[in-house]
Amino acid sequence: MDHIEEAEQITADINERLELLKKKTKYLFSIPDFKSAKNVALDSLEISGYPDGDYSVHGSTVAHFLGDVAKAYLYMDQLDKAMEFAKKSEEEAKKSGDLAERSRALNILAYTIRWRDNDVQKAIEIWNKAAKLAKEAGNPEVEGNMYHGIANAYWQLRDEEKSREFYRKALAIFENSGLMEGIAMEVKGLGDTYLTEENYDRAMDYFIRAKELYNMLNDRKNEAVVRMHIGLCHMNLGDFRLAQEEFLEAKSLASFYKKGSDSVRTSSIINLAELYDRMGMYDMEEKMALEAMEEIEKGMQVRERDVDIGTVKLSLARVEMARKNPDKAKALLAEAIEGLKKDRYYLDLLAEAHARMYAITGEDEEMVTALKYLRESGSQMTLERLKKSGLLPEDATMED
Repeated sequence: MDHIEEAEQITADINERLELLKKKTKYLFSIPDFKSAKNVALDSLEISGYPDGDYSVHGSTVAHFLGDVAKAYLYMDQLDKAMEFAKKSEEEAKKSGDLAERSRALNILAYTIRWRDNDVQKAIEIWNKAAKLAKEAGNPEVEGNMYHGIANAYWQLRDEEKSREFYRKALAIFENSGLMEGIAMEVKGLGDTYLTEENYDRAMDYFIRAKELYNMLNDRKNEAVVRMHIGLCHMNLGDFRLAQEEFLEAKSLASFYKKGSDSVRTSSIINLAELYDRMGMYDMEEKMALEAMEEIEKGMQVRERDVDIGTVKLSLARVEMARKNPDKAKALLAEAIEGLKKDRYYLDLLAEAHARMYAITGEDEEMVTALKYLRESGSQMTLERLKKSGLLPEDATMED
């Protein structure tokens, strides 16, 4: 980083200086230090003459730095601002004729629409448009990133086949270009699709490969994510000791990452709480749930906050049910449901929350709702676990 700053100070050429500033924002995103990246990008826009001077000669670069500002706001969960600058970036890229910068701006816009408006289909449309522009521009890395966004969106919609189709498209591009970060990202994504299908052995094969790639890349945060998912496979296969090892290792790896790892660390702790519930260790489950809540309160992530709190409330409700405190459990379950219903990925947990409500209240409507969410999630394993725990009747099925 020092050599970039030194070069920036001694160069008199504006184009050279702007190129150095691009490297500087890229570095700041990698740390990550989103606020500093945003400020450097804003300063760079001023140097290039945007918006008041004649910046036409730097039009493509202006589009790039507007995209950096949008990206910083996106990562800081300031989604209205992210949308504002993503649109400005796309407009300037279109004027300058830079297809690669235009597709990059559309990528940020798609993520903003997905996260702010929860309009996944609209986001997919934008990613498809961006992928075509990137292909026309001859930029395979950007094209692959667009396919990754589409794959991830289909995964959120629980359309695993479509998700795998686009993960494999992206993987082929990254393998052809030798981009190891992209290869690791798509291998992990393919594992995720098998994880949601409850094909844990096959998911584990992909996750182990992804773990090796991230370890080679010295990417601690993503290695932590993959190890957490390996832990989920072990937990659902009944290998509780191995699951605990992976969750603890994920938690430890996340702590090495300077910033931005709070959501990974929080998820690791939440998964430990669920593991201890399955082991009947309710004091430990409560301890982990309260620790997760502390992480959420001090964390940077806004977008996942409600869902994470909902998951923690579900853990605490499990503890209160085990301690025969139905009134406390019922109140916690109501809060859990409010948070969990904001993301379709958590349908199995929503089903469990309503099944526990049914076990407490005996209201048939709660059982009907639990089975509805189970059908939508396709989680036969969750159904069997809830029946075995006495939370749903033994003859309950996911059929209409």
